[in-house]
Amino acid sequence: MTGVQTCALPIFKAAIEARRTASKPLYEAADKAVVPIDTELVNVISRMPEGTLAAAANIAKMEGRPFIMGKTTPAKMVETGMLDAAGKPIMREVPGQTAEITGESLHYIKRALGDIAYGPTATTGAGRDTQLAARKLLDDYIKVFETKVPEYGQARATFSTLSAPVNQAQVLKEMVSVLEKPGGGERIGPFLNVLGRG
Repeated sequence: MTGVQTCALPIFKAAIEARRTASKPLYEAADKAVVPIDTELVNVISRMPEGTLAAAANIAKMEGRPFIMGKTTPAKMVETGMLDAAGKPIMREVPGQTAEITGESLHYIKRALGDIAYGPTATTGAGRDTQLAARKLLDDYIKVFETKVPEYGQARATFSTLSAPVNQAQVLKEMVSVLEKPGGGERIGPFLNVLGRG
């Protein structure tokens, strides 16, 4: 049994490390992205349950990370400090600014919305209908997020693809655990056959 145990754990650790190594640079690139908060993002963010952005900022704060989300300012007219021939102030237009948000902050918003969509209702306070609506909204949000920050979509796809070996190794690890418990030994023959060691 110890041979099977020593085989299962390294496979599991190697699968996790391979997944982390492949997806980490993509996630880091996505975190560093800075995108304008355009109408598409405004539309999806405005549909979120009250408190989602505060929850996202709080998650970032607890992890010691910044939550950076600017505010859009409209164009406005300001005095130049000079007067025209009639003695009226000469005005100039200060262009408006489109707010920007980091990919990392977009990820924190996704996590906060995911907590509402899939978290225990006793913790989130969200009812069944709210959770169903939040799940649909989460799908819409992720589509917009991945359009604005393609690296995030690539990171998620890579992580998902490389999760299959992690999941298989996890199953193997659990099977070994069952076999090592009292009463599990009589099942070792078929199990070792599956591993090609019987």
